[in-house]
Amino acid sequence: MQAEPQDKRSAVSYTSILEEHDVARAQRESRTKLLRKLVLPEFNGNKGPNGIVAHIAHDQLMSADIPILGNVLLAVGDVETLNLLLHSPRW
Repeated sequence: MQAEPQDKRSAVSYTSILEEHDVARAQRESRTKLLRKLVLPEFNGNKGPNGIVAHIAHDQLMSADIPILGNVLLAVGDVETLNLLLHSPRW
């Protein structure tokens, strides 16, 4: 069995990286569209104003995150409905 030339393996590797980047971009765009929908009056069943706070953690939420989230909530101001989205990959 003959090994593939180095250039061909590199091309496959680069293609895989570009495809992963494209998937990540598509997922980010999908999340952005969803977040924009969450503040619409039609979604919330009122005339608004409506807000959303989303915190997507790369690791588990820690007690040090609480003051930061509190400051973000205070910065939102007065809203009719506030959608709070917290995501942490670990418990």
